[in-house]
Amino acid sequence: MKRILAAIGLVVCSAGVMAEVRMNGSELLTQCKSAIKVDDKIADQRDQTDGLFCIGKLQGIMQSTFINADYLPKERRFCPPKTGFSNIQAARVVVKYLEENPQSLHIHETALAIHALVLAYPCEK
Repeated sequence: MKRILAAIGLVVCSAGVMAEVRMNGSELLTQCKSAIKVDDKIADQRDQTDGLFCIGKLQGIMQSTFINADYLPKERRFCPPKTGFSNIQAARVVVKYLEENPQSLHIHETALAIHALVLAYPCEK
């Protein structure tokens, strides 16, 4: 019984580590490229799944950033155009940034997405 519990504990801990490793710029780049393929109507089934992950992540990042804007340092805020922007526009911004900065792909995806959006949509001083 102890062996079974130890094995279950090891699997659970390993799954958490594997999930964390994958939450980097490389994974986000793959997923957001898929979202763009879906938008451009050249996606396969895998792209549709990956694209949804990208859009969901970006939506969550943007929503939480907007909700918490008053508590964020100015260098961590972004200000979209008054006309707004879509999730797919955000995906295109993120893909462009990640492709231009491959040395950063090991960094956590949330930090990279926020940085890309801050650069693309800086707030007026």
